[in-house]
Amino acid sequence: MRPTLQGLIASLAVLAASACWPQPVHADDTVYACSVKEARACTASGACKVVELDEIFITPLMILDLEKKVLVSAAMDDHGRTEPIAGIQRSPKEIIAYGHGDDEVWNVIVSLENGNLTGNINSGEVAHILFGHCAPHAYPR
Repeated sequence: MRPTLQGLIASLAVLAASACWPQPVHADDTVYACSVKEARACTASGACKVVELDEIFITPLMILDLEKKVLVSAAMDDHGRTEPIAGIQRSPKEIIAYGHGDDEVWNVIVSLENGNLTGNINSGEVAHILFGHCAPHAYPR
């Protein structure tokens, strides 16, 4: 299922609102709007360096849907990309989701204390480390 432009605009509005009025993150929330703010590329032969998100084909907006077990990323100028979530682990302090693509594995960790997001994408030769923030999606229950 591809995200619609209207859905992406609504998600951007949620991210903007969450930046202005931080909301607590709860372990029972199932959908998160996440913004990726920074990325670094690391190799075994050198230090990590800050890279632009578009250099590594990462969009700044992601929807982490734990109920449907998908991670959706999309920019306003494309059709989006959906990655299935292979596994989810929850603790009182964090949510961990992970999966794999063609030649890579990925994971994200969302802090339930402050919404901070860390993640990585590993391809065997390079590891991309991501930093950002997630907030529960603002759909009424």
